[in-house]
Amino acid sequence: MMKNAGFVDIVVLPYKWPMNTWPKEKKHKEIGKWVSENFNWGAESMTLALFTHYLGWSIEEVQVFAAQFRADLRNRKMHAYWPFYVIYGRKPQ
Repeated sequence: MMKNAGFVDIVVLPYKWPMNTWPKEKKHKEIGKWVSENFNWGAESMTLALFTHYLGWSIEEVQVFAAQFRADLRNRKMHAYWPFYVIYGRKPQ
């Protein structure tokens, strides 16, 4: 998309953001801590409208789902991560 927009010298930097503190490396463990905290805090609010309006779930069903999701976030045996990309380029003059 950036190339189609006219950018040149495009750089793509892939990162892995762990979902909790399962990694051994200190940097990735810290990232996982923050990702887990963000999702733990927002699990219900991020799903409530979508699941009740479009999936037809009750509020109670969403609350149970959010609780199970938060439990999964705490499970260090689940080695999940988000693929995250930083992409930048230069617009020619």
